[in-house]
Amino acid sequence: MTKNLVTIQLFDKEFTIKTKEIPERMEKVVDLVSKYLTDIQKQRPFRDRTTVSLLAALNIAAEYVEAQERHIALEKEISGKANYLINLIDNFLKEIPCGVRDQ
Repeated sequence: MTKNLVTIQLFDKEFTIKTKEIPERMEKVVDLVSKYLTDIQKQRPFRDRTTVSLLAALNIAAEYVEAQERHIALEKEISGKANYLINLIDNFLKEIPCGVRDQ
């Protein structure tokens, strides 16, 4: 995958970054980060951009961890249901002859 040079703007400052992401996805990422930065600044105006950036990173990381936990729980639930269905099918096939060898 080729790397793209993308110019983004955060805190009224331009940054040019090299990324494997397509520009459209990078735009979504920048919009999300910008939203977090703006929301934090609205709640309590910090003068130190490092503090705002750190709080935004922590909030984003917390949501990421929560999403990972939900994903793992969903995988377990789907796996359990799939195993249940496989067992139902296996039991059904054991009870009903369905081929020449079964006779």
